[in-house]
Amino acid sequence: MRARITSLVESAGWKRRGFAFSLGVLLTLTMPPVGAWPLLFPALGGLFLLLQQPASFRRAALDGFWFGFGFCLTSFYWIAISLLVDAAQFGWLIPFAVFGLNAALALFWVLLGGAMFAARHLPVCVKPVFFAVAWLGIELLRSHIFTGFPWNLLASAWASYDITLQPLYWLGAYGYGVLTAFFAAFAMLPLLPQPPARAKLGAVCAVLALVLALGAGVWRLQHAHVEYAQGVQLRLVQASIPQDLKWDPAKRAEGVQKYISLSQQAADVPPTHIIWPESAVPYVLEENTPLADALREALQPNATLITGSLRVGERVAATPMPPLYNSVQVMNAEG
Repeated sequence: MRARITSLVESAGWKRRGFAFSLGVLLTLTMPPVGAWPLLFPALGGLFLLLQQPASFRRAALDGFWFGFGFCLTSFYWIAISLLVDAAQFGWLIPFAVFGLNAALALFWVLLGGAMFAARHLPVCVKPVFFAVAWLGIELLRSHIFTGFPWNLLASAWASYDITLQPLYWLGAYGYGVLTAFFAAFAMLPLLPQPPARAKLGAVCAVLALVLALGAGVWRLQHAHVEYAQGVQLRLVQASIPQDLKWDPAKRAEGVQKYISLSQQAADVPPTHIIWPESAVPYVLEENTPLADALREALQPNATLITGSLRVGERVAATPMPPLYNSVQVMNAEG
């Protein structure tokens, strides 16, 4: 097993690129909806091993790129689906969005590869810490520059299970990601061609620390104090209107009416809060008084509507259109 891993880590050319790409795909499988979080160790640990002693900056950058491209290509596949809502107008963009955008996003992992190349002379036992901090750096960059795109941060790998989610309470998403990257990298130290002294002990400690974190999650769930808001009766409404019809000018009003009809169905206990999904109202409510009045009249006297809708921001100088925001809006029977 170790000989096989060493062979892959020391490979070159397309074999090496394919290995890096495959590790990125493995990382996607740790994310929802699959949630196979044990794959974090081979995915992140494999990348850490690849970036241990890069022969050159170019090799480290390519390792990072192909890992990032494999991860992004399989994580952000839904971009193509969104463009198929109006395939006649936007379908031609799919190759550019799927391959071009994901190749651009993979550049964040090029930075990770470059950072590991710069740290190539650090002591081996320090490199897992550096790897985790470098991973934090690219997640912060990806979350904030160019408007930010924090989709599938590393901590998202723990989102499928209540127990594994709990350390977020103490660490936050970025802190949990750092800890995850550190665990995975440190656990790989015994597989290095020249492992440091007590590498196996360090790997065991890393795994035990992860077990401790999960144990803290169990403890928190068992000792959680649950409170209930009295007098609240929720009604969640999902009309399942296809995207191409939701935004069709000839069908928009029909879709809203369907939500109203579902919201008005009789119940043994009348709802106090009615919740509609994202963009259920495909209008700008502030600019559509008749629609706002219709929604207000459709509500029972003590009910509150919480709905996704569009909101128009303040116009920025020298721009032809004001910004549009995907928003949540709340309305009661008084409007």
